[in-house]
Amino acid sequence: MKQLIIACLTFFLLLGCSSSDWQYLDQEPPGETPEIFAPGIISGKGRLHTYPAISPDGKQILWMILPPRTMEVYYQNDKWSEPHIFKPFSDRIYIRPGFDLKGNLYISSAQIPGGYGGLDIWLMNKTDDTIFTPINLGEPLNSDNIETGQSFSRNGDMYFTSYVPEKRWNRGIVVSKFINGKYTEPVPLPETINTPDENTIDYLSYISPDGSYILFSSNRHDTSKESCSIYVCFKNRNKLWSKAINLSNYLGLNEDNRDPALTTDGKYLFFSSGENIMWVKTSVIRKCKRNM
Repeated sequence: MKQLIIACLTFFLLLGCSSSDWQYLDQEPPGETPEIFAPGIISGKGRLHTYPAISPDGKQILWMILPPRTMEVYYQNDKWSEPHIFKPFSDRIYIRPGFDLKGNLYISSAQIPGGYGGLDIWLMNKTDDTIFTPINLGEPLNSDNIETGQSFSRNGDMYFTSYVPEKRWNRGIVVSKFINGKYTEPVPLPETINTPDENTIDYLSYISPDGSYILFSSNRHDTSKESCSIYVCFKNRNKLWSKAINLSNYLGLNEDNRDPALTTDGKYLFFSSGENIMWVKTSVIRKCKRNM
């Protein structure tokens, strides 16, 4: 009888594990050491340096390849599809797809007729499985400069890269508050995030869902180069941002790393490193905070 009980418990334990095995293209989840995500499928030669856009339910992944095209895999009928060009975007070049926490699809760095003269952020309004109507988010979010790399906190605030004077390329990280159903005028984040120096790159950020920390790409460790590392700032009890910590160094990474992104459940951090997309458990970020 004891052996039967153990066998049944083992069966149900395996059954419970298998129910989540499909996630992330059947890849074995990483620990606190970064690993290459989906080598030969998403990571590898010809990939454009952006993070993978993963839908909140985990069943759709979009990413960019060179020449610029949006690729897709999706999970249906208990299996993943083969990688293919994302059909709704097959006749257009879109850069940086991304989902908000509710599953709405956005694109940024996108130049589409009807924009504001630069590269804007657009909401892709879905009418059916193959038709998306791009909706320009308009002012005050978009301008005649470059808007890119949007991410959202749970209260709807949007963090992205836009015009910040006296920085390299006049680009930095801004936030637009979502109040009464509207976005406010974007405001640059403080100097701990936007270094006031014309040689420093601070861009391509990602806010945690609860707004307690922000990840971003920066070359502040060596402004003579454009090579970036992933940095993190934490919000303290007074809602002020902490000093920036080089998370790449904390993870033992020496290569050019940028484009951080978090999964909707907050469990994993993805980022771009050379020709690969890396992923790691976000528990390492909490450890980093404790060691400040």
